Amino acid sequence: MVMAPLRAVNHANRWPMVFHDADTTRARNALYRKALFLDAEKVNYSWWRLIPPFRNFIVYSLHTRTVRMKMYVSNTKETPQMFENNVVEFFSRVHWAVPPLLFIPIITAFLYVASVHYHLTTGTVLLTAAGGLFFWTFTEYALHRFVFHYEPKSVRGRRIHWMFHGVHHDYPSDPLRLVMVPSVSLPLAALFYLLFVLLLGAALAAPFTAGFLIGYLFYDMTHYAVHHFPVKGRIFGRIREWHMRHHFQDPERGFGVSSPLWDVVFRTGLRRNSKRT
Repeated sequence: MVMAPLRAVNHANRWPMVFHDADTTRARNALYRKALFLDAEKVNYSWWRLIPPFRNFIVYSLHTRTVRMKMYVSNTKETPQMFENNVVEFFSRVHWAVPPLLFIPIITAFLYVASVHYHLTTGTVLLTAAGGLFFWTFTEYALHRFVFHYEPKSVRGRRIHWMFHGVHHDYPSDPLRLVMVPSVSLPLAALFYLLFVLLLGAALAAPFTAGFLIGYLFYDMTHYAVHHFPVKGRIFGRIREWHMRHHFQDPERGFGVSSPLWDVVFRTGLRRNSKRT
């Protein structure tokens, strides 16, 4: 069958020319949604080459005559340089083993203090730590949805956002920007501990923080594993599938990384029949 010739269209009013690599994935998805409304019969294969900012993200299929979004810049194990200053650039990268080395001693210390210094019973320690672990699951979801996927208005805000999370969506297999850098994770852990002390008191805050940090550590290690290992199994295989679909199907849904619990509660789960593939 001979394909009908495709007519070129003028996209001057549809495609703003102000986006750069540092723009949020969410902003690019807005362009993707616009692309879905284009009439494929009227889209010329060469039109996207006229708008350089989108070369990495817009793909037109001659076979299906559809426009679709490429959800990343590179899915290879490369680490893009974000800063001109080599010292700052060095501390923006972190090996996956750093969080366990830092936080396992901290978790152990909190559990020791709870048992020995505050004389809490084993049952109290375990129950409170479980509460902290459960609270982490909500914190993980809320941070990912409302902070990491927040769309700033200003150019500076978008650049800062890209440095914190946008870079991960653009380079999802970058092995040195998957777990949280200590310059962020340690201050956050300290702030949450102070919050728990204010709300629970010093005695209960110790095991609650231990459980909270266990959850964080599980999240970081799970996040690294699902990106770099062929994780299989009924539970972890599904966790990997869930997060991969968040990256490559619909980045505006599926915010839980170590658990889809809160996606189910708040109805932000990924749809298997989504057209965004």
